[in-house]
Amino acid sequence: MAVNSARYIGKNFLCLHYNGFCVIIIRTCHITKEVDILKFRSLAALLICSLTALCSCGSTIPNSNAVIPDITASGTTVTSTGTAITRNTTTVGGTGKTSAKPTSSANTVITTSASSKEHGIVRDPVESAAKLTGSAISQTAVQTAPPKVIQEKKELHIDSPSCRAAAFYSVDEQKLLYSDNINEKTAPASITKLLTAATALKVISPDTPCTVGSEIGLVNYDSSLAYISPGQEITLYGLITGMLLASGNDAAYTIAVTAARAASPDKELTDQEAADKFCGMMNDLAGEIGMKNSRFVNPDGWDESKQYTTVADIIKLSEYALSVPEIRKTSSCHEKTVTYLSGGTSTWKNSNYLLDPESEFYCEYAVGLKTGTTLNAGNCLSAAFQKDGKTYISVVVGCDTDEDRFVLSKKLFESIVK
Repeated sequence: MAVNSARYIGKNFLCLHYNGFCVIIIRTCHITKEVDILKFRSLAALLICSLTALCSCGSTIPNSNAVIPDITASGTTVTSTGTAITRNTTTVGGTGKTSAKPTSSANTVITTSASSKEHGIVRDPVESAAKLTGSAISQTAVQTAPPKVIQEKKELHIDSPSCRAAAFYSVDEQKLLYSDNINEKTAPASITKLLTAATALKVISPDTPCTVGSEIGLVNYDSSLAYISPGQEITLYGLITGMLLASGNDAAYTIAVTAARAASPDKELTDQEAADKFCGMMNDLAGEIGMKNSRFVNPDGWDESKQYTTVADIIKLSEYALSVPEIRKTSSCHEKTVTYLSGGTSTWKNSNYLLDPESEFYCEYAVGLKTGTTLNAGNCLSAAFQKDGKTYISVVVGCDTDEDRFVLSKKLFESIVK
């Protein structure tokens, strides 16, 4: 490409013409040699390529006579009529770097700010035009590589079935592998019974005889039951079986008052006093195992405004429960028959369908722990899994249906443990 003509206009401009285009080059240095003029012509040719590229994109730059304005103290502005591009150059304080943003206006304006000169920065108009159009500039232009886009690693999130909070935890690694709203307060429902069993076993042995009494009158209407009756005698381990498998609220109250009275043998405690004392013992143990955001006011998990927990705390409770042999063994059973010391038997099936080989939700790796359902808590499940010698705990609360808690727990396990 040849430039038709080149001439100086005053001391600060070089005017070049090519096929009707008038290009003004701002003088950036003292020109004394013919070779410098040739360089300016080359730069002008590159600028013309860029402007021509703009024309090909749909813009029109008509032939016109260039208007050279006066030079002001703030810098030099060169304007021509036609489609325009404005380069706003901003100096980043003290760093000698500039940021540029192309905008569209009525004229082509290339501005070199005074602040840039203060930092020793002089913008070449050819480089500016080339960057605006995306044209490749040779060694005379400085190109900045686009910044690398680092894609944030997306963690697993399961939207369906829905729940209010969930977590998946590796017992061996002591590490959360999935979490969603784990510190949000929730009603504990019958997952409470893991703490009830653990608290009682701290006070009395599994083979301690327990007599069912009037305390079962404290059970709320429409509760889940083990269907024990006053006067029946059964071991603590038998009661724990009925409480964890059948989720019997009646068994929970018999366990509570028996353990509380054993802890205070010199006191005559009413059923309610014994139940309240036992709840104090439950809260003490909860604090010992790190449940910092939980409070319990009954032994069966019935909804109460002052009773609450979090998924994070249920993980801690479940992990502790797995360390208690009687709870781990019982909660892993699909079905168990217990013989009363007073005669007779009861057979209880586990409400955790992950353990039922005939259930559509069966999981061969499931080894416990406890379901829970109340109006405030929704459908909940703390489930334990064991695979390749490693143990995992899944907790979901606030599921819409009974089935959803099993589907979601299995989905968490199968998505995370390969």
